[in-house]
Amino acid sequence: MSAVLDPVDRLELLTTGCALQVLRSLCAQSIRYSDGTLPAGGGCLGYSWIVSSSDHSTRQQQLASQRNLQVVQGIIQRALRNAALVQHVQHSVGDDALEARRSYAEADARYGHKLLVALGKRLGIIIPWRGPGARFIMTERMLRYMVMTLLRPGERQTYDEFLARLYCHFGIAIEGSQLDDAMVWSGLPANASVQHRQGSWLSSMLRAGGFLTELSDACSIVHNPFFGNTD
Repeated sequence: MSAVLDPVDRLELLTTGCALQVLRSLCAQSIRYSDGTLPAGGGCLGYSWIVSSSDHSTRQQQLASQRNLQVVQGIIQRALRNAALVQHVQHSVGDDALEARRSYAEADARYGHKLLVALGKRLGIIIPWRGPGARFIMTERMLRYMVMTLLRPGERQTYDEFLARLYCHFGIAIEGSQLDDAMVWSGLPANASVQHRQGSWLSSMLRAGGFLTELSDACSIVHNPFFGNTD
């Protein structure tokens, strides 16, 4: 993190980065160790997160994000029931079925899909805090972290390039071809109704944060406005 930042901002971004790395590793390693057939597609790490807006997504987009989170949780849960782990549990508890269930429940909470949801909620990227319909969302803090991670200080790239890099590095799908791929990965048809029809909530967030410059209706530039550290 080479940008010149206030110490408090730097600490906040480092905290966000550490938490996000735990979530990325959890998903990527679960893809590696999950028994059975895995979904087609996914980002470079093999998984996809369909990320929606907290208050500007359509009902179809919210449902797609909910379904995606369910698929992610299912893959993590199956990974913790990998044949080698099942054998280890059986060796540890023998024929005690109740103790085996307790072992799996503890693993789900401490290392599995429940950790994903709990940490995601504390990070603010999974809502609601309570109740059904959990889904991934983008927050201002997370978006700021993404810009500073994917672009060097002063670097510029097109909006489409930013979307592609976001999907490649983090598996985050917002719109366009990345969203189509994530839909297929989640077991959903690549439905045009889930795509943005009138503007993009992500571009609005980038613009509000001072990260987006619109050159024309067809071309927008995402840039990291923070200066590099000259020390």
